Amino acid sequence: MFDEAQRLGYSPKPTPKVTDLSKCIGCGYCELGCITGAKWDSRRLYKDYLEKGISLLTNTNVQKVILDGNHVDGVQVSHGASTLKIKADVYVLSAGGIGTAQILQASNLPTKEKLWVDVVLTIGGVSKDSRMLNEPPMAWFIKKENYILSPYFDLLSFWLHKPWKDVSQQDRVGMMIKLADTEQGTVAANGTVTKSLTPADYESLEKARGEAKQIMETSGATGPFIDGLIHGGHLGGTVPLTKEDIETMHPSSLPPNLWVADLSLMPRSQGLPTMLTTSALSLRVARKIAERKSRR
Repeated sequence: MFDEAQRLGYSPKPTPKVTDLSKCIGCGYCELGCITGAKWDSRRLYKDYLEKGISLLTNTNVQKVILDGNHVDGVQVSHGASTLKIKADVYVLSAGGIGTAQILQASNLPTKEKLWVDVVLTIGGVSKDSRMLNEPPMAWFIKKENYILSPYFDLLSFWLHKPWKDVSQQDRVGMMIKLADTEQGTVAANGTVTKSLTPADYESLEKARGEAKQIMETSGATGPFIDGLIHGGHLGGTVPLTKEDIETMHPSSLPPNLWVADLSLMPRSQGLPTMLTTSALSLRVARKIAERKSRR
C-alpha cells in the first residue's frame, strides 16, 4: 500500500515510532499496552520521580478542587471508601480533554464548549491472508490539509462492529482516516460528553474515504469496502489557551495556583498523533511553574 500510495502521488512517509523493534513480537496490540516492553510509555519515568521523593497515589480519583475565593485550597479525592483532602502550593490537572474538564465543571470552574476529538474512521477492505494485525499500526501516513491517512487494523471496529467481523481477522485490512474535526463539544461534571460533526467534517471524511478506498483497491484489496466505527482518537480543547495566555501557559480563567498540563490547552485539533505535542505542552507548563516559583 505504501508503494501504491507513492505511485499515486500521495507522498506517504514512515511514521516516527518510540519503539525498540528488537523487542517487538508483532502481536499488533500496541494500543492495549506492550507485554515485551518494546513500546515507550510514561511508566519509565516513575523510577526517577520516586527516587526524587515524589509520592505516587494509585487507585485515587480526583473529584474536585476546593476553592477559597480565587485560590485553590486543596483537592478532594476518593480512595476506596475514604474521601481525602490533599493540599499543595501548586495544583496541576492533567486528566486529558475530558477528565480535566469534568473536574473543573465539578469545581464550578469554567471550561469551553470547544471539545475536539481527532475523529477516527477506518475503511475496511479484504486481502486474503494479509495478517495486518501482526504489523505495527500506522506504520506510515499521508498528510492532507485537515486529515491523515494511515494503514490500521481497527480493533474497536473488529470487536464491536458486526460488518467488520464478517471477514476473518487474517483477511481484514484497513485504512484509517484521522480528521482534525471542528472544535465543538461539551463535557459535563458527571462525565457526559456531547459531540457532533459538522457538514464540513462530513465533507472531509467523504473525500478521505474515496482516497483510502483508491489506495487499498490499487494495492489489491477488494470489497466490500465498509466503514468502521467513528470514534475519537485524541481529546482536547476544553480549556484552550488564548493568545494572551500563551506567554504564561496559564489559562486566565483559572485561579493563579491551578494549572493544566494536557491537550485541554490545545485550541484546535491538528489531526495528527499527539504524544509529542502533549509532552511539549506539559514540559512548557512545568517550566513556567518553576519560573513563577523562583521569582517569589
